[in-house]
Amino acid sequence: MVGEIADTGTGVNMIWNQAYGGSSSDQGYCVVESSLGNLLLMGESSSLPDFVHKNSPVLGGKDYWFLFLTQNGVKLWDETLGGSSDEGAKYIMKAHDYGFILAGISNSDIYPPYKSDDARGNSTNDLWVVRTGCAFPGPELEDVPKTCLDDEIQVDATVPAPCVGCNYFWDDGGTGPFRSFSPDSTVEVKVTVVHPDGCEMSDSVTIVIIPGPDNLEADGDPISCYGANDASYFVESVSGIAPPFQFSLNGGAWEPSANYFDMAPGTYLLEVLDTNGCRLDTSFYIDQKEQVLVELGPDIFLDYGDSVQLQALTNLVDSFSFEWGQPSLVSCTYCLEPWVHPATTTTFNIVLKDKDGCKAEDLVRVILQKSNDVYIPNSFSPNLDNINDFFTVYADRTVQRVKSLQIFDRWGELMFERFDFQPNKGTLGWDGKFNGRSLDPAVFVYWVEVAYFDGRTELFKGEVVLMH
Repeated sequence: MVGEIADTGTGVNMIWNQAYGGSSSDQGYCVVESSLGNLLLMGESSSLPDFVHKNSPVLGGKDYWFLFLTQNGVKLWDETLGGSSDEGAKYIMKAHDYGFILAGISNSDIYPPYKSDDARGNSTNDLWVVRTGCAFPGPELEDVPKTCLDDEIQVDATVPAPCVGCNYFWDDGGTGPFRSFSPDSTVEVKVTVVHPDGCEMSDSVTIVIIPGPDNLEADGDPISCYGANDASYFVESVSGIAPPFQFSLNGGAWEPSANYFDMAPGTYLLEVLDTNGCRLDTSFYIDQKEQVLVELGPDIFLDYGDSVQLQALTNLVDSFSFEWGQPSLVSCTYCLEPWVHPATTTTFNIVLKDKDGCKAEDLVRVILQKSNDVYIPNSFSPNLDNINDFFTVYADRTVQRVKSLQIFDRWGELMFERFDFQPNKGTLGWDGKFNGRSLDPAVFVYWVEVAYFDGRTELFKGEVVLMH
C-alpha cells in the first residue's frame, strides 16, 4: 500500500492511497521523488504479473521490484531485477550525476539481463548494488575558455531522441534546452535533463570571463571658433591584458592608433579592440563653440550735413575687443556707439573678436540723401532799400560752395563774375553795377556752377531781371 497524507495540525488527512502487486508477497521499503515530482518506489516482489497492478515478470523466489508513479499514485511502469533465487531490496537513492542507486541483498547467480554477477556466498546473501542508467545520451556541454565581458554566450543542451518529452532544468532556475548568458565574471552553469520515466542526466559548462580593454585616457583640443571643423581627439593610453589595441571611430576601419583631427561638432563612438577580440565602447562629444555676433543694423539714410550715432550690438558681455574700419570717421574708436558725420555716402564696418580670437564682422552704409535744393532768383532790385538789393545763389547744406557766378548782358558782354564763395550771402553777389555805374533795368543772363559736398558739380543757366 502506498499513499500520501497531510498534516492538518489537528490530525492526519489521507490525500490518496493505492495498492500495488499481485497475488503473492509484495513489499515496499523506500521512495524517492524525481525532479518532475514523480515517485520511484523500491521494494521486493514474488507475485506473478497481473498486467494491471504489476507488469514485470517473476525472476526467482523474490525479486528487486521498483515502480514509477505519478504524484497522484498512478503507476506508469514497474521493473524487476535479480536472478533465479531470492533478492531483497532495501534502499534507493538518486545517483550524483544520473540514474539511481539500488541497494539490498542477493542470493542469485548471473541471470541475464537482470543480474550480471554470480553470488559470492554458498546459500548465503550478498550485498547487491545496482546502478541504473538512462536510455538516452546526456547533454555534452563544452566549456568556453575565453569570453569577453558583456558577450552573449549561446548554450544548447539539446539531447537527441529517444529523449522525447524530456525537460531541461538549469541550476539558476531557467528551463529549456537553449540558454543565453552574459555573466559579469567566470561562472559555471549546470543543466539537468529529466526524462518522463524519471531518469535524469546532467552536465555543466564553465564560462571564463577575461578582462578586455579598460581605463581609456584621452585628450584633445576643442573647436577653435564657431563654424570651424578643427577639433582633435587622441587616445593617450588603454589598460588591458591583450595589447596591441586597434581603434575604430564611428564604425570606420580599424586602425592601430586613435589620433583624429579636423573634427566637426557632434557625438562620436569609439571602439577599442584587443587581440582576444574583446571590445571597449565609449563615446565622446565635441561641443560647438558659441558664435560671436555683431550687428550694425540696416542701412541709414542721412541728410547732408547731419550726424548719426552708430550702434554695434553683440552677444558677448566681456573679454572681447573690436576695431572700426574707418577710425578717422568715427567720434571714438573705443566705443560701440560712436557718432559719424560723413561728407559722402560711406560704408562703416566693425570687426569684433572674443578672447580666443574668434571674430565677427558687420557693416552698415550711411547714405547721404541729395536734396539738390539750389535757388536762383529771377529778378532783383538794387535800389538800396535792403530788399533784394543783390543777386546771388541760395542753397541748402548739400552745397559746399559756389564755384562761379557770371552775369552777361543781351549782347554777351560780361557784366559781373565771382569765384569760390559761400551761397546764401547776398553781399557776395551782383549789385547791379558795371564798372561802378548802376545799370538801367534790363534782362541779363547768368551762369552758375555749384559744388556739392559729395564731390559733384552742377551748372545752372537762366535769366534775371534787373528792376528799380
